[in-house]
Amino acid sequence: MRLLVRADDAGLCDAVNRAIAEVVTGGIAGNVSVMAPTPAFDQAAAMLLALGADRTHVTAGLHVTLSSEWQSPRWGPILPATDVPSLLDASGCFFPSPADLRATGRFDLDEAEAEVAAQLGKARTTGLEIRYLDEHMGVGRVLPGLGERLRDLARREALVYAPDLARLPPLTSASAGPGPDTDLADRIRAAEDGTYLMVTHPGIDTPELRAIRGVGYPDVGAVAAERDGDRRALLSADVRKACQDRGVTLISYTDLDAVEVPAPPS
Repeated sequence: MRLLVRADDAGLCDAVNRAIAEVVTGGIAGNVSVMAPTPAFDQAAAMLLALGADRTHVTAGLHVTLSSEWQSPRWGPILPATDVPSLLDASGCFFPSPADLRATGRFDLDEAEAEVAAQLGKARTTGLEIRYLDEHMGVGRVLPGLGERLRDLARREALVYAPDLARLPPLTSASAGPGPDTDLADRIRAAEDGTYLMVTHPGIDTPELRAIRGVGYPDVGAVAAERDGDRRALLSADVRKACQDRGVTLISYTDLDAVEVPAPPS
């Protein structure tokens, strides 16, 4: 059994960055998706470089970010606002969700592609070796034509396009509620042989993370509780024991070969 474990949203805030460092060094995560426009991106990049993301220990990917879902922090584009006006709300930030952006009726594909290229460029200027490209809030699925543009960009830049792996069976940790580590360990023990994808959002339950609210998370503390559950699951001794018992091989996006990557839709 092979397991690709991804930790998303590096750069969101200190509590997320520190959690990702924990699950990479002491847990089972080896793929980290970075958000270039977010306020703690520089901290995340420095952390990942220290952990070996410029070599082989950590596989870094670009988390394409064209939305800003939290009440605070909020963020906007890497490019000047005048270059990407169709992507921005009245405050100059990204819209809360890709669906909100689509609903404006003025979304511009060229502007979106230019902004994604700028995000990739910013990530690379830090020294990170970006190996794959994925999407925050499924933006490539929601915005017409963007998925094809992102796939082409990934091909030109020699990146794995993570959404093409969506048909890998999911093995998702149960973040919310009691005992997420036990739940994940049970899932690993019960899974049939194969290659599995697990997407997680680790965080540390701190006042900073408890204060974050937004799309889908109206209650104070809900984001922190869920993300701390992912962190604890990825660090769990029971989960590591389950991986050992099953002979799990932890892999990165660059370990996947062509037979496991479905062909793009025609």
